[in-house]
Amino acid sequence: MGSMGCRETVEWFTVAQAEDEEFRTQLRSLWRAAELDFESMAALISAREPSIGALVAEELSALPREAILAMLRAWSDAVDRGVRFRLVSEPPAAPLAFARNRRVQVVLEFEEEAIAVRLSHVPHRHPRWCGIRPTWGTAGRSRLVEVVAM
Repeated sequence: MGSMGCRETVEWFTVAQAEDEEFRTQLRSLWRAAELDFESMAALISAREPSIGALVAEELSALPREAILAMLRAWSDAVDRGVRFRLVSEPPAAPLAFARNRRVQVVLEFEEEAIAVRLSHVPHRHPRWCGIRPTWGTAGRSRLVEVVAM
């Protein structure tokens, strides 16, 4: 995260979503679906907070799928346990090494009253193999799948 809008995204996903029970219910329903639909997730967030919608869609299309799943799992665990969720955008400790190696780092922290996710990466310098791009399902419903080569 670290680009323009990251602070707003982190703040929204840490504070505003905690106060929006309807959003939490809808996202939990997407999270529990047999096939997680990242496009629907981005649309849901964008509808709730248009100012971060484009950035969220960009992040979901660029970050490794496993990183997104880890963050969602932590969020879902926090909701299930009734504790606070915090998303923290943390500048990489070694930005040149992160950029050179196209590194994305997700750190999970579990405390008595909160679960936190710390995300570190250099924008637009993610592993080339990790992008998620839209495809169309057989029922005509758009869904996103992992792309192995870019």
